[in-house]
Amino acid sequence: MKGRDRLRRWARRAARAWRGLNARVRQLEPVPCATADLGGSTDAIAAILAAPEFAATTRWFAQDGASRSQLSPEAQALLFTLARNLRPAHAFEIGTFEAGTSEAICRALQANGSGVLHTTDPFGLAIVPPILLKWPRELRRHVRFHHLDSMAFFMRMEQMSVRAQLTLIDGRHDYQFALFDLSMAARTLSPGGVILLDNVSQPGPYLAVTDFLRDNPGWRECGNPGGRDRDTLPFDRHRARIHNTDLIALRAPLGFVLGTRPMTLGERSFDGQEVRGVEVTIAEGSPRGTLSIQCALRGHSASRGVPGVEFIGATSLDLDGAQGHLTVRFEPPLIARGAFFQMAIEIALAWRGDEPLYLVGPPSVF
Repeated sequence: MKGRDRLRRWARRAARAWRGLNARVRQLEPVPCATADLGGSTDAIAAILAAPEFAATTRWFAQDGASRSQLSPEAQALLFTLARNLRPAHAFEIGTFEAGTSEAICRALQANGSGVLHTTDPFGLAIVPPILLKWPRELRRHVRFHHLDSMAFFMRMEQMSVRAQLTLIDGRHDYQFALFDLSMAARTLSPGGVILLDNVSQPGPYLAVTDFLRDNPGWRECGNPGGRDRDTLPFDRHRARIHNTDLIALRAPLGFVLGTRPMTLGERSFDGQEVRGVEVTIAEGSPRGTLSIQCALRGHSASRGVPGVEFIGATSLDLDGAQGHLTVRFEPPLIARGAFFQMAIEIALAWRGDEPLYLVGPPSVF
């Protein structure tokens, strides 16, 4: 039976690879595109959807009878238009499938003359590379395929210090998976970037969005969000609010926004073995409240039997109208003595006040 199972798996992979090699790819040609002002805090998606050029973009994608995307022509047109206007240096896609939506994004990057799409799929090794070989060379140079699940993918992007300006999430639809993908997409997104989450008619992705927006001040839904009086339905195609799609679009704040829920930046590699304090820059006059800061300094040992070390420093600041650069010191400072093969830090912040606290960016240590 094991031999038969291996043969079946090989036959399935071979069939997918053959389908990829026979994929039809349209040649490069100009695609009509709406122009939108995505600067500042503007919600331009509604304007994009109403533009005559967007209807022409939709028709262009609808004419592709061999489309390998599971997204509608309207959804592909929106991703294309956002990529053209955001001009991202990097874009992420969770769930490559047969690279149809990847192609829509990369056509925008090719028209821009710059940008790379990082797309990942743990099940796409047999079919995605053969499809990419069918792409025109000018298009192929804008894509990097990663044969990884989303956890390994986001870890790799953080290790490479790559941040996206546009991210599409179309992975597993379970609540836990969708919430993880959304949380990590937010953590690896540049300020003011856009995340689109697919399949929100299903409860898993939709509940992930509602819980994420509840816990992350400063984020907002774009594209005619309107009121939601039918949220108790387990399946509702009208949740998307973007015609003929199953998407929800989220826009990141331009700065770093803190609320009462503690926010961690994740563990990051650190070159030193001493942390004396943290620096923060407040974007505008702060409301009245208390900023709490915690920092963990960790040393990972390479020697068997020698434990790693962890030092925790915590402090708080009472603010009322403060603005600009602030320096906070830990007493005593965090010092890791000894030899370690890797040092790391993790910063967590929480704000208790009548309104959210806006920082220019994430804090830094000294």
